[in-house]
Formats: sequence, structure tokens, C-alpha cells
Amino acid sequence: MLNRILVFILLVTSCAYSQKPQYDFKAAELKSRQLIYADPKAALSIIKKTLSQKGKLHDTIYGNTYNLYGMYYGMTGNPDSSIYYFEKSIGYLAKYPKNRVRTILNKAIGYRNRGDYKTSIKLLNESLVINRKEKNNIGIAIAYGELASNYNYMLDYPKSVDYLLKAIEILKAEKNVDKLVAIKQKLANTYLRMQNFKFASDLYRECMVDFKATGARKNYLLTQVNLAEALIQMKDLKGAQKELESAVVGLEEFGDKELIGITHSKIGNIQYMQGQTAKAITSYQMAVDRLLQTQSSRIVRIGAEYISLLVKAGNYPAALKIVAAVEATGKAPAANIEDRMMYLSAIADAYSKT
Repeated sequence: MLNRILVFILLVTSCAYSQKPQYDFKAAELKSRQLIYADPKAALSIIKKTLSQKGKLHDTIYGNTYNLYGMYYGMTGNPDSSIYYFEKSIGYLAKYPKNRVRTILNKAIGYRNRGDYKTSIKLLNESLVINRKEKNNIGIAIAYGELASNYNYMLDYPKSVDYLLKAIEILKAEKNVDKLVAIKQKLANTYLRMQNFKFASDLYRECMVDFKATGARKNYLLTQVNLAEALIQMKDLKGAQKELESAVVGLEEFGDKELIGITHSKIGNIQYMQGQTAKAITSYQMAVDRLLQTQSSRIVRIGAEYISLLVKAGNYPAALKIVAAVEATGKAPAANIEDRMMYLSAIADAYSKT
């Protein structure tokens, strides 16, 4: 009887091992895609688990998963690593244009975040060719939105608005509400740069409601930072500071040093306007440290602001030290004309005092 029980237990154990469920790649990709905007670390855990599965996987599994890996680095503010993984993704997707075009678009965003607008626009135009061939109207609208962001950074606001209006027209026709909110955010960014601060702030608030409802936490925080900039320009310093202090706590969870640095610079700007020069210097130093760590193209403008602040405070040696740090990045020549002129003016002031 005992032998029979042992045999039965062994058989049950054997069956349990043989019936171990297979890894669900489709569910893993879907879950990663859902988490990437709200909890990148949790998404990365699934991504790594997918890539650790034994045996030769289908090319689309590798391609889609490496695309998500690149998105993880994009969300955490590391454009160089994001581009590396996007290139790995594209290598697996030569035969799968619908999958490949998503990665090409993400790669374009990586280059824009690195300040290389020319390469970004080239990739976005490449994505448009594929999307038109595939008759993917949603993909076309998304590419228009990303082109608009490039032209916004390049200070070509009419072209930016033109692309955004085209994107909105397509998304409304397709009844795609989810993608529409991201385009509205980009439109708000353009109106902010065009100094229509009230309209921009209203759009930002609308977008924040939608991003919160869909769990797009990173987009919510980014919009919160941009709203604060609009409020600063509208002289609502108290409201702006409240938004920034809330945003910087959330951004720490993502580890996006570039965006954290930008946020600290805006806090420093408010502190300076409130006459708190010492606090402003501390905030700007925190900003510059993070932007230098990530080799961000935003170091040119924010570096210029910090240099000007140090000159006004009479700390000329510190100002020259920041000039040297910005120069060492080699980012100034590629900056847009507005940021470059601001930087050149700041360093001229710094040198004139020494």
C-alpha cells in the first residue's frame, strides 16, 4: 500500500512538472507596454524575463521586446541607451513593417531627446513612408505629432502647428481619443513657446486630467512641469512652485535625471524671482549637475540661466566654471538660435567681469 502511495505521489509530481504552463509572450508584451509609462522598473522586470526565456524566439518577440527595452531607457532619461536598443529591435523586424515602424518612430524620439533634430526628422519621414504604404492613419498622425515637436524645438512654430492640426484632424476622423490627448499636449507646448500662456495652461490642465485617468504618470508629470512654466510666465509663482515641487517628487521615481534637472532649474528661477538667491543657486547647481550627467542638450539654455545668476550674485569664478563645463559638452553649436544667443550673452557677461 505504501509503495502504491509513493508511486502515486511521484506520478502526480511528474505530471505537475510536465504540465508547467508555457510563458505567455503576448501577455508579457501587453503588460510591459501598459507599465512602461507608469512603472518603468516593473516593465523592465518583465522585459528581462521575456529575453531570458530559453530557446530561439520568434524575430517579432525579440524586436518588440527590444523596442520596449529602448522605451524603458527613454522613460528614464537615457537617450543613448534607448537608441542602442531601438537599433537592436529594428535588426529583427526587417520583414515586419508594422512592428518596425513603431521602433523607427521611437528611435526618432531618442535622437530628438539627444538634440539631433535633423536625424530625428529623417527617421520620422521614413516612418511616414511605411505608414502610408500600410495605410496606417493613426501611425501617420503620431509621426506628424513628433515632427511638430522637432519643429517646436527648432523654433519653427507655424510648421509645428500645421503638423499638429493635421494630426488632430486624422485622429478625430479615426475617433482615437487616447492618442488625441498627446497631440493636445504638444499643441500646448507650441502655444507656450509662442507666448500664448493662458491658452497653453488651459490645454495642459485638460491633458493632465486625461493622463491621470489613463494612468500615463510620466506624461502627467511632464505636463505638470510645462504647466508650471506657463504659470511662471503668468506671474503665478505660488501656483508654479506647487506644481514643480509635486512633479519633482514623482519624477524621482522614474530616475529621469534630465527632466529632474529641468524641474530644479524652474524651481531655481522662481526662487530668484522671490529674492532667494542662495536657494536659487542651490537649485540651479542641482539642475546643472543632472544635465551634465546625462549630456542633455538642455544644458545650453539652463547653463546660460545659471551663469547669468552667478554673475548677478557676484560669484564670477563659479560662473566661469559653469562656462567650462558647458563648453566641454560640445552642445552649444547645435542648440537652437534662441538658446545659443542666450548662452553667448551669458558667457560674455561672465568674461567681462573677470
